[in-house]
Amino acid sequence: MRKMVAGALIACALFLNVSCSEKARTIKVFGSGEVTYIPDIVTMTVNVKNVKPVLRDAIANTNATSKKLLELCKKYSVSDEDVKTSFAQSGREYEWKNGSEVFVGFRSEQSVQITFRELGRMEEFTGEILALQVYSLGDLKYSHSKKNKFESEANMLALDDAKSAAEKMAERMGVGIGDVLYISDVDADEPVFYGTEYGLVAQNKSLNRSSGFVVAPGILSSEKKVVVVFELKK
Repeated sequence: MRKMVAGALIACALFLNVSCSEKARTIKVFGSGEVTYIPDIVTMTVNVKNVKPVLRDAIANTNATSKKLLELCKKYSVSDEDVKTSFAQSGREYEWKNGSEVFVGFRSEQSVQITFRELGRMEEFTGEILALQVYSLGDLKYSHSKKNKFESEANMLALDDAKSAAEKMAERMGVGIGDVLYISDVDADEPVFYGTEYGLVAQNKSLNRSSGFVVAPGILSSEKKVVVVFELKK
């Protein structure tokens, strides 16, 4: 009986030894890939706001400006899918004067998000928007119509980088790499922007309505990181 137990313990120990050594015959590497590109589209937010003594006048002015803005988008061949209009909001408007809130009128406001795909006409388009006496124009976000393609390319580069790193380390240690046992993305971030940040670009109190503005879009970068586990072969 004792011999049987001893034999079983030895068998278990051997099994654990083999399992641990098999588990140890792997290599985990990280890879990164980056693709840079010049954007070809921009998303902007236009805010329309009016404050009047009578609420219906504020609403009427906001609706009129919003209608002109939508007509302008059609003039520049902006598709309906690239124009997102928020619900109009109304309320009382207050300002701080001499340490207290003072009622100044009734407010009506609405925001319109526009995706513009002709960066070469950016100055002309924004100039006409500003001429509508909108409250503000800003929140510019650049992107590319083929962003998914660039992200896929960056992912492939990251995988190539991981494989290359594994091969170099394995060769240095006198072994080879075998099957891929595990692949995962690491910290998939939004595209990196190399250029000037633009928030609220223009507001009605200090707005030059004679022309639009030219913004250098800079360069966008899609970066992907992966972790890969390879089997090691002798």
